[in-house]
Amino acid sequence: MFRVLRRSKDLGVFSTNHRSQFIRASSDLISVHPEVQNAVRAGQPVVAFESTIITHGMPYPDNLRTARTLERMATAEGVIPATVGVLKGRLCVGLTSSQLEELASDNDAIKIAKRELVWAMSQQLSGGTTVSATMFAAHRAGIPVFVTGGIGGVHRGGETTFDVSSDLTELSRTPVCVVSAGVKSILDIPKTLEFLETEGVTVATYGPNKDFPAFYSPSSGVKASMNVEDASSAAKLIDISLTLDVGSGVLIAVPIPEEFAKDGDLIEKAIQQGVIESHEAGIQGKEVTPFILQRVNELTEGKALKANIALIKNNTLVGCAIAKELAAIQKTRKNHQPKSSGSPPNTGHPSRIHPQNRTYSTFCRKSVSLCTPSEKKRCIHRSHSNQVQRSPPVVIGASIVDLVARLRYPDILYGGPTNNGGVQIGFGGVARNVADCMSRLGEKPFFISALGNDIHAQSFRHQCQHMNLDGIVHLNDSTATYCLVIDNNGDVLLGIGDLDINDSLSTEHIMQFEDRIVQAPLVVLDGNTTSEVICYVCGLCSEHQIPDDQLSLTDRLRECLQLSQRLLQDIYCLVITLDEDGVLVVRRGEPEEPFIIGRGNMGSEDPSDISAVHYPPLIDSQENIISVSGGGDCLAAGMITGILGGLPQDTCVKMGLHAASLSLSSHRSVPDTITPEDVSEDSLSKLSSLEGSRMM
Repeated sequence: MFRVLRRSKDLGVFSTNHRSQFIRASSDLISVHPEVQNAVRAGQPVVAFESTIITHGMPYPDNLRTARTLERMATAEGVIPATVGVLKGRLCVGLTSSQLEELASDNDAIKIAKRELVWAMSQQLSGGTTVSATMFAAHRAGIPVFVTGGIGGVHRGGETTFDVSSDLTELSRTPVCVVSAGVKSILDIPKTLEFLETEGVTVATYGPNKDFPAFYSPSSGVKASMNVEDASSAAKLIDISLTLDVGSGVLIAVPIPEEFAKDGDLIEKAIQQGVIESHEAGIQGKEVTPFILQRVNELTEGKALKANIALIKNNTLVGCAIAKELAAIQKTRKNHQPKSSGSPPNTGHPSRIHPQNRTYSTFCRKSVSLCTPSEKKRCIHRSHSNQVQRSPPVVIGASIVDLVARLRYPDILYGGPTNNGGVQIGFGGVARNVADCMSRLGEKPFFISALGNDIHAQSFRHQCQHMNLDGIVHLNDSTATYCLVIDNNGDVLLGIGDLDINDSLSTEHIMQFEDRIVQAPLVVLDGNTTSEVICYVCGLCSEHQIPDDQLSLTDRLRECLQLSQRLLQDIYCLVITLDEDGVLVVRRGEPEEPFIIGRGNMGSEDPSDISAVHYPPLIDSQENIISVSGGGDCLAAGMITGILGGLPQDTCVKMGLHAASLSLSSHRSVPDTITPEDVSEDSLSKLSSLEGSRMM
């Protein structure tokens, strides 16, 4: 399976160099999950979560269960969750499921505030990030909204001990909105609010009144100076704060739900008891809060833990609602900005990666032919000199050395005897085959792939000189090798693969060719690459409103149509191969309309405006098939060549099917003899008529 991603030629100016430098320079220290990175780039709502609630706030496995629940809640609300933590010296923004479990079960995980962040990373330690460290990481990743349980503050007796949480100072200098249940009631709340006022931090309660919450209690008895009644009001406040670049954060204090506030008095008594015991035990500094919280949970027989989980869930829902409203506000502003190269308003986020710090040119390369309709019939394949000037397409994915063993006779001898047959060495991989066939058909793509430092890599470069191999990355691994055993009819019997290098092609390797990707009119992505690479490349293309086409296999036409209607909500066109039954093309719009390439409208969004056409195969006899390896890849390459030429759907499909038939009739995945003339008007006119059957 692979994806074809349409790419805009023009990207506008949004400090590309600064963004790329940030990502590459920080890749060894800061890891931003591709899904989070792509969402930030696209201006989608993202919410950050801290991880001290995982490492120090709750016992295992309640901590892991709660963390996963919060992320699922965010996802269900249409928001990308980004839990922050430090793992083996690396600051991670957007933990994977396995990383969450690793952190939750690590008894040696430390509590990491911003003060400890550099030290923990230099010592290759793991730990949960507090509010201050999480705010720092969220800001570096361009995430404007952060959800937590409660923030730290001025400790009781702070006027003599000067024990003030770094959460407060971070709020005074980092432009991130923190959604919390106020300040933990074990702290001095009046002095905490006084400190925030002195530092110029905007503090607003969430709801109809200004009662400042005290974590387990909806009211601390202290009034805030302002309130926001709903998510929309909160988002407007945050947006103005970011746009004005006031340089400080925003604290939104959300009261605990009433049904969990009934145990507030019981929990408050337990807190007072915990404070006394901490003094008697001589506990000081950052160890005070975890000690008291554990004693409170013990003294309340778990009621405090239930309330804690309830309030963080409630905060998550509120934070997600705010993040969505904020993203909508920023998207509306971007859409109404003059489309020029001028600088947009400052959003308070790092200009190197924040999606609002970019403007777009009005230029858009249109998908039109230079030929008149009558000329187009005589000009099915056009040379590069006759095409609109553009950058080459990009193909990303696997390169594989193929060892193909074909049996000569139908009877197979098992148990050790030698079977007569032939062995051939060729080159494959979905992406390589597509790039190879496109190159032979006149569309020479920029090919990004990974090879080892071995004799196979040397042979590969020698045999593929006709391709653009400037995107090849050489890794300290063996070049991917695949041994294929096929019967005398060309059907696959057995395959053995040494393909580990394909998983080593990482987003860091792809990033060095980002300029090539963002300038390409079409990006072809091998679906066998890692999920991180797929997510990164798809997000990079989606950021500029590029539709993608996904090709896949199935043998049930009805299921294809049902599945396609769901997929076409996000994908512009699907080409589904049906083995000996041909192909099914399902797309937005009518078959007579040209395919859309480059930036712009992805076609009608009306679910009823979908067409489906089934095309029969060009080879109607199994006797003409020598090998099925590479047939689907050549089909794709032929179609892509036609699409890039601005040709009608029927012609594109016919080009693809003919290229596939040439592959099926050859021992090689991509025949050496295939040329642009094979898909010219004269060649295609000699083939049997190709009549597509309209299904929708």
